[in-house]
Amino acid sequence: MSFKMIEPEEISAAKLVSSTVLEDDHPEWDAGADYAAESLIIVKGDTHSIFKASAASGPGNGGAVDPVTDTEKVGWVVQTSTNRWKAFDNYIGDPTVQPEAAEWVIQADGMVDSVALFGVSAATVSIVVTDSDVGEVYNQTHILQDETGVVDAYSYFFSPIIRIETLVVTDIPPFFAPTVTITVSQPGGAVEVGQIVIGRKEVIGDALDQVPLGLTDFSRKERDDFGRYAVQERDSADLMTVAFSFQTSAAAYLRSRLKSRRAKLTVFAADSRFRQNDYAVYGFFQNFQPIARYADTSEGSIELESIV
Repeated sequence: MSFKMIEPEEISAAKLVSSTVLEDDHPEWDAGADYAAESLIIVKGDTHSIFKASAASGPGNGGAVDPVTDTEKVGWVVQTSTNRWKAFDNYIGDPTVQPEAAEWVIQADGMVDSVALFGVSAATVSIVVTDSDVGEVYNQTHILQDETGVVDAYSYFFSPIIRIETLVVTDIPPFFAPTVTITVSQPGGAVEVGQIVIGRKEVIGDALDQVPLGLTDFSRKERDDFGRYAVQERDSADLMTVAFSFQTSAAAYLRSRLKSRRAKLTVFAADSRFRQNDYAVYGFFQNFQPIARYADTSEGSIELESIV
């Protein structure tokens, strides 16, 4: 069972060729307009963020305050990314939401052979990769219905429909600077996409026969004097510990390679008996313990935690 990591390519405004998700959450900031406190505006440029006015500003209110350069937050406080850009803001829990379908067209500038989506609520995800010289090199539609719980006729007819929330695709032919088109569809409903990642995979070993999967819940549950709970639901983070084997000759390289990814967002994915990349997190590794042996094959374990 292959264990791999994907180094994400940063998605800048210049790389996002187009999207069917409109960037019209609120009016765009205008230096010549007056804004009352609590006003909401968007700034595109490099930030693609929504700002909330912490005080009145504008020509008629003591002068304009630029939200981007207002580091002291005297006039504006950033709230979230715009709906279009929530899929790239490194925050899974606040997804892009759009009725029926959403599409993003990305012009990469590095080697791409993998696409990953996290926090997805949809029926299908279509991925099309096009090279400027060769043309279309990959075109697949992935159905997100999880049927691993169907074990007999009763569960086939009566078990609830469960959708896969994470999709990691690593079988794309490697091309440099391709155009990647991602279309997420949910006929009759709304699609949600927490994060989109494109990049190049690197196989770092073979996962062993157990992968503990955990969850850290940041919700608050407090009892009052009568024993009743008051619940404030918050985000959660996935935890995954992977024991894997690797070639002993590559032990020093592997340690150095993982060291280079410390404090940097990375996709880690391990295969299961049922499908490729079944276990995946987008986040950071907390601890890596290699055990180099004199034999040809060595073992190690890595503790992973996802972003929320």
